[in-house]
Formats: sequence, structure tokens, C-alpha cells
Amino acid sequence: MIQVTIAGRVGRSELKDVNGSPLLAFSVAADIREGRDKSTQWASCAIWGKRAEALAQYVTKGSHVTVTGSAKVRTYQASSETKAELDIRVDNIALQGGGTAGDKDEIPF
Repeated sequence: MIQVTIAGRVGRSELKDVNGSPLLAFSVAADIREGRDKSTQWASCAIWGKRAEALAQYVTKGSHVTVTGSAKVRTYQASSETKAELDIRVDNIALQGGGTAGDKDEIPF
């Protein structure tokens, strides 16, 4: 098992019901710098159970999070080419605060 920690902003977020169990599925974008070059890497994350329900209102598009969990690389075919995606089953999540871009109008100063 590979353990990873990723910090970044949430892209999409959706609370689903999978066979009676709550699943919070979300993506996290992390910027990677190599010298002067910068790229964005995406990871698909999943939290199951009561934590999924409790966190759904906070893990929304644009929120800044740090996730730690077990990871595996999933490959798939798209447009006749093989692609890979990092899937993380979240063990721990930290909400980093700072709000989302839409929250800027609500700051009282």
C-alpha cells in the first residue's frame, strides 16, 4: 500500500449514496514545480461513511484541503490512448481555511 499526502484546492465534490453507504467523492488539484515549469496534477479522493456526510458541506469547489490516505494508480482507455489517474482513499483530511474565491465578499474588512 502506498501512503500519500496531497495539499491543494478541491475541484469537484459530490456526496453520493453507494448501496446505502455515503460516499464523498472529490478531486484535488496540486501544483507541481520543476524548475521554471509548473503543472497541475489531479487526484481523485474518496471518503466513506459518517465522515463523508459531515464533511460534504466543507469540502466544496475551491476549498483548500490536505488529504492523507492510501493511493493507487488506475489506468483507463480514452480516445484510443491509455491514461492514468491517482485514486486516494482518504484516511485523514485537514481543512486549511482561507475560504473559496466566492467567500471574499463576506470578509468584514
